[in-house]
Amino acid sequence: SACLVGSEMCIRDSYDMGAPIVKEKDPMSLVIMLGAFLAACILEINVVYIVIVCGLIGLVRTLLSKRRSGK
Repeated sequence: SACLVGSEMCIRDSYDMGAPIVKEKDPMSLVIMLGAFLAACILEINVVYIVIVCGLIGLVRTLLSKRRSGK
């Protein structure tokens, strides 16, 4: 019973975190979110590595965005 409650909370929290990304409708953000989910749940990759890779992707996207805008 406690496991079921924990699972429900995990699903609800995942939805709460992912909903703004889906509403944003940025294809790259959706790919990153799906990739992180698959890496963690299907491939069982350590979450620390997933966070590091996502941070690096965010850094690259930010730098490219600034370069395109000329800043």
